[in-house]
Amino acid sequence: MSDNKKLEDLQIPTLTEVIGKENKEEHELKPAAKSTAFQGGLSASEALEKHQQEFLTLIEDIAEDVKDELNMQMEGIVRKAINSALNEILEQSSTLMQKAMMHQLQSSLPPILDIVAEDMKPIEK
Repeated sequence: MSDNKKLEDLQIPTLTEVIGKENKEEHELKPAAKSTAFQGGLSASEALEKHQQEFLTLIEDIAEDVKDELNMQMEGIVRKAINSALNEILEQSSTLMQKAMMHQLQSSLPPILDIVAEDMKPIEK
């Protein structure tokens, strides 16, 4: 009996307690060990922060590329609209100039015809 009492006094952990403690320590050490192994000595939080910064930089680069592409497309659209408007203006001004020239010709034609008719009259002696 005294041997049993001595064993209880030693407080030897059971196998379940030992395995549970080892598993707990193993889980606590794994993330830091993994992070250190894969991130060149960075802790898990430092690695996460680094990845977040890289992700933000990537998003900013993509946003800048999209912005540049949209600006180029808008510039092309604006140029096409301006060219179309200028062509329309040229067509309308050409039509107006033709009408003005016809009007001027028609208004100056009768006096010219009168002069020609006068010149065509036989000279009276």
